[in-house]
Amino acid sequence: MVTKNQNNLTVNQQKFADYYLANGCNATQAYADTYPKASIATAQQNGCKLLKQKYVHDYITQRQLELQEKTHVNQEYCIMNLKEVVERSLQHKPVLEFDKATGQMRETGEYTFDSTGANKALELLGKTLGIYVDKTDNTLNANTDLLKDILGQLGGGASAGN
Repeated sequence: MVTKNQNNLTVNQQKFADYYLANGCNATQAYADTYPKASIATAQQNGCKLLKQKYVHDYITQRQLELQEKTHVNQEYCIMNLKEVVERSLQHKPVLEFDKATGQMRETGEYTFDSTGANKALELLGKTLGIYVDKTDNTLNANTDLLKDILGQLGGGASAGN
């Protein structure tokens, strides 16, 4: 009989979920850490399968929400900070330094340009907001004449207008 914990997970499911959360949500790596003798192909397949299991998915979602509440890091926080990174990287704000004499921050008169930081922050913002979608090639390289011929033989020929 398989023993399950209070989250209705087996020991290995619990390990997988915890590794998944600890490594930045990489299912393949989490599976490989849980099952060190597994091949990469097996880890890829089974990591994905484990994420689809209801109790594993529910546990991961619950832990992510707990971590957001505990750290006060949520989607809004990330978006606002990414926005600030973009603005700073694009020289929208001057470089500041602490002035010991006045006890306040003061402008140094310098600006730094960080195109890499701006590009990465914009990429993350775009992905978070759904602006950028990974494109896939959905073109079908089928011989349409052959397909019509097969459909005709099966009695499923395309009618005009379809």
